Amino acid sequence: MEDGRDVETCNSIFLWYRKSNKLLKENIIMSEDIQFQIECLSAELVEMLMCRYGWDMKKALDELYSSETYKRLCNPACGLFYEGAVYVFSYLENEMETGVVN
Repeated sequence: MEDGRDVETCNSIFLWYRKSNKLLKENIIMSEDIQFQIECLSAELVEMLMCRYGWDMKKALDELYSSETYKRLCNPACGLFYEGAVYVFSYLENEMETGVVN
């Protein structure tokens, strides 16, 4: 998050204020689903980086994890985790080539 708090901490604070156990369970499941989607997309993006740039896995992981695109991917408010790998890769590729995320 922009204020320096990670998403899991914010979700925990949000859930703490809620009284309903049902709401608590739904938010935890949603959080796990989002995390799973991010992990799957990340695996696809690393593979795409390796193919496109000829990098080994370590280099591709380093580049992905240090990118602004990955920061946005991990922010549920952006909704980027809902998009397909090719779409997200276009942002990542543009960032790699220009240094800017559009």
